[in-house]
Amino acid sequence: MTTPETLQTMWGLDLFPMACNHCGWAYLTADNNTRLCPHCSKGTLEQFELDEDKMTRLAPPELILQYRVGREQMNRIVNSFADGIPLPPHDLNAESLSERVQRVFLPMWLVDGAVQAQWRAQAGYDYQVESHKSSYANGQWRTQKVYETRVEWEDRMGQLQRTYDNINAPALDEHGQLMRQLGRYPVKEAESYSVDPIRRALIRLPNRSTEDAFREAQEGFRHQAADDVKQATESENIRDFKWEATYSNLHWTQLLLPVYMSYYQDDDGERRVVIINGYTGQPSGERRASMKRALRLMTIGLSITAVVAVIAVAIVLSNPEFDDVAALAAIIAGGIGIASLIPVAQVWRFNNLR
Repeated sequence: MTTPETLQTMWGLDLFPMACNHCGWAYLTADNNTRLCPHCSKGTLEQFELDEDKMTRLAPPELILQYRVGREQMNRIVNSFADGIPLPPHDLNAESLSERVQRVFLPMWLVDGAVQAQWRAQAGYDYQVESHKSSYANGQWRTQKVYETRVEWEDRMGQLQRTYDNINAPALDEHGQLMRQLGRYPVKEAESYSVDPIRRALIRLPNRSTEDAFREAQEGFRHQAADDVKQATESENIRDFKWEATYSNLHWTQLLLPVYMSYYQDDDGERRVVIINGYTGQPSGERRASMKRALRLMTIGLSITAVVAVIAVAIVLSNPEFDDVAALAAIIAGGIGIASLIPVAQVWRFNNLR
């Protein structure tokens, strides 16, 4: 079994494996106190033991992308997330989300490897074609030269022998969904691993093996090889690149991506998770409007309607000569009554028809 002492030797920091008893997400963290899972906000994190046969997943990362979003930016991001929600829940505010926020690093696999391949492709070479364009203006025909860029495609083939470093591939089954929510990360800005960024963070453990991830990694190798062929052929374009490749000396490490995770409570007290890209600040999460607030406004509006209607009736009964005033009061009451229904309709539409 992997012990905290083993992890301390590997990471340079005492770390404990913790897993959520609801969603199953597993983390490494320097704080082994029970806490709410940032991923689902339903279960709690509890310590567990890890088998040493999963050492690749426990190894410290080679690279880490630092957090760039601070508290002031966080407040602005949360406010922008709530913008456009008709009557958001009272709990959906920057102060509440900032108090509950947790730092989480998401893993990606990095693989180095040597590649030998036979390849074939079409190399495209740009060239200019001169033509003439005529136009009629002010009683005269004018002709001007027009240059069009075309591509001449030539078949090429050859052998390739290269070593490529840090080809990335998903380390989580949920990677695609998370990236659609969080947007792109500038992975080229990643720095060498250091201990300080992870002291107050949870490090999500990979749940996808390197064997499974190698399928995506192969596509990364192929793109790098196509770029090399483009340079070798001194062409401006490459298409129909095909190859038969063999790989050797594969070495797997990790890259960590920064995320903020928090939540707000809706009308029913259900926790709605909000995640924020820790580098770019892009937020994502389920946006819910508050029907309770809408019903409260409707109740107030209908109460005012009833009062105005009673006043109108009282005016007519007390002095029929003021029937014009009573009619105006009735119109006002009807307008307030109709307006009081608008918030309910807006909230229902927002929550159900998006």
